[in-house]
Amino acid sequence: MTAPLDGRAERIAPLARVLDEHDLSALVLRRAPNVAWATGGRVHVAMAIDASVADVLITRSPDGLALRVLTSVIEEPRLRAEELPASTAVQAFPWWQPRALPTDVTGRIGSDAPKAGEVDVAQAVEGVRQHLTDAECERYRATARRVVDTMETVLRQARSTLSEQEVAGMLSGALASRGLECLVLLVAGDERRYRFRHPLPTPGPIGECFFASVCARERGLIVSATRVVSFRPVPEAERRAYQGLLAVEARLLDGTVPGRVLGEVLTAAVAEYAAAGPPLHPDEWHLHHQGGPTGYLPRDWPVTPATTAVIATQQAFAWNPTGGGLKVEDTVLSSPTGGVPLAASRGWPTCEVAGRLRPDILLA
Repeated sequence: MTAPLDGRAERIAPLARVLDEHDLSALVLRRAPNVAWATGGRVHVAMAIDASVADVLITRSPDGLALRVLTSVIEEPRLRAEELPASTAVQAFPWWQPRALPTDVTGRIGSDAPKAGEVDVAQAVEGVRQHLTDAECERYRATARRVVDTMETVLRQARSTLSEQEVAGMLSGALASRGLECLVLLVAGDERRYRFRHPLPTPGPIGECFFASVCARERGLIVSATRVVSFRPVPEAERRAYQGLLAVEARLLDGTVPGRVLGEVLTAAVAEYAAAGPPLHPDEWHLHHQGGPTGYLPRDWPVTPATTAVIATQQAFAWNPTGGGLKVEDTVLSSPTGGVPLAASRGWPTCEVAGRLRPDILLA
């Protein structure tokens, strides 16, 4: 059985500002990433659905903010036993009835998924969620450590005769055995890695070189990572492409500093595609987004040159430059010195890029 997490008072405390700025008497969180953030629990059944199995009602109290969970009789026992601290107030509804606000909640109501008459505060809630607390960062690092270790262990066992689906099965099984939910799983063998930027696994062989990408979640927090494996010496063109992608990533990491404008960070980074030269080309970034803010979603949204949002302190990002049949990706936290990976490779080849050790192509 999993143990409930706490620390929610610190996480949700900034929502008081949202209540004040929008003149709200209460705030209702209904979207799964926001409910997972507020509760620290697993609030899904079907992983592909954005709506949570519970709503979180937040109101003012003499001690700060009060949190109540509204759910169905189906979910109440599990949430109480495994996902929520014992002190959590939970109200259960018959499964055939909608989750209604308690009668003591009146006045102006805000929500991240507003119903009729409610105020839309989705962007304000997202802004609060993107600044991770120290406790969240500590938990995030531990989760990333397990994701990276698991992924690299599995991929070191791969053989060229395996299919993409067999590699995917190995990865998903290993992640699940460590309590990690696999939300995104991509595997691209030799035939497909040059053609598709989102290569869902097929029965085709991985061949002489492949890459695998995962987004794995534990209690809401999501870790993204990509690794490349080659079963023969890396050709010079592929080596240039990979080093070019690492140069793009280095500029993105250099810019992942609180206070920086994200569109400006991206614009500076994608200039490295032109500097890298063939087989990458200057407009390589037109063919796939370069990543963006993460944490409780695989990406909150992809950064574009027009993005005016400013990087927050202790904000998570997953950058993912791609091209030449290859990809680089890890999950990092913003810091005054740039993006810091949540977990470094252990036992995987690395190369130094702009003063950082980054994962290299594994020669299996």
